[in-house]
Amino acid sequence: MNSEITFCKNEDLDELRIFINNHWKKNHILFISKNILDWYYKKNDGSYNFILGKINGEISGILGFIPNSKYDLKLQDKKVVWLALWKVKNNCHDKTLGIKMLSFLKEKLGTSVLAVNGINNNAKTIFNLLGFKTGKLNHYYLFSSYAKTNLLQISEEFEKNYVDKSGDFWNEIFLSDLNKFKHD
Repeated sequence: MNSEITFCKNEDLDELRIFINNHWKKNHILFISKNILDWYYKKNDGSYNFILGKINGEISGILGFIPNSKYDLKLQDKKVVWLALWKVKNNCHDKTLGIKMLSFLKEKLGTSVLAVNGINNNAKTIFNLLGFKTGKLNHYYLFSSYAKTNLLQISEEFEKNYVDKSGDFWNEIFLSDLNKFKHD
């Protein structure tokens, strides 16, 4: 069994997209739309922000990542990287391939912060075992009086209880409060 951990090159792209479709989620947007894949993950040099774990030359695992600096070059010195799509084939013979890909990423990028949003319980367990801090993020939504549409519309009852006289909404609500919104 010959294994290799490497960054995703342009010539790996078709195999990466097929892997996502076959092993992550059928008809995932990154399989369907190369434009979206490029927008999130393509680097200026034509390579992609994915780590590939290959066994005998075939992709057996992937780890996507997005550096904060992708969207703001002023953040390059911060070395914050967001992880995404961490998957190893279910029948992979190398049970440590996922950890090897994560170690490769940390070593090669020299990141100071690895962050993940929306992980499942299996990934959370692994991150906890590796000494990462895990928890829940607070979510925020800002209503705009200038926007033509909002994802949620405030009901009269909600507006009476939560919106101040200036028309600004700055109150914390909870999941149980969502029934006070009108939504489609």
